[in-house]
Amino acid sequence: MQGFFEYDIQRQVKERQVRGYRGKPARCERTVRYQLGLTRNQEAIDKAAIQMGWRIYASNALQAKLSLTQAVLAYRGQIGAENIFRRLHSKFLSITPLYVQRQDHARGLIHLLTLAARVLALGDYVARQALAAQKSALAGVYTGNAKRSTARPTMERMLKAYSGIHLLLIPQGEQIVAQLTALSAVQQRILDLLGLSYTLFARLETA
Repeated sequence: MQGFFEYDIQRQVKERQVRGYRGKPARCERTVRYQLGLTRNQEAIDKAAIQMGWRIYASNALQAKLSLTQAVLAYRGQIGAENIFRRLHSKFLSITPLYVQRQDHARGLIHLLTLAARVLALGDYVARQALAAQKSALAGVYTGNAKRSTARPTMERMLKAYSGIHLLLIPQGEQIVAQLTALSAVQQRILDLLGLSYTLFARLETA
């Protein structure tokens, strides 16, 4: 807050002479009072307010190739782009630490995980666009709170909604009969939002 306010402290002293009484000597009683005066430095406050919320970005693109307006428009979706890299450090993908020793193995693992991060980001976009078109929200993806809904679900939450699905293989003579857990309404709706077909699961019973 330095520079935003100007203050002035005034010290006021009042003295009162008290006469002696019943053997007590005369004395001087002193009362000290401090008064603080505070004024706003409005010019400095307004200048700081203009800069609040701004970020500085740098680019190696030439101004002739990328104007200021084009740069802002190109990077206005920074959160969506940076979320891809944030996912690489999440528990879902967990790019660190890399328990590999060979350089080609590490490079291949990074390529695979970045591909998975892009798939998750694409799933976010497709589901949110579908919900926006329907003007609705998705419920049943929050653990312990089935009624809570969101119009911006993440792929991580939507994938967790499929936990508990089981594929049971039953040998019958020379054949094996497969039985798949029926999908819930939430699981079926997620498939619809992502534009996927139920046959992705139904094929497991006939494979």
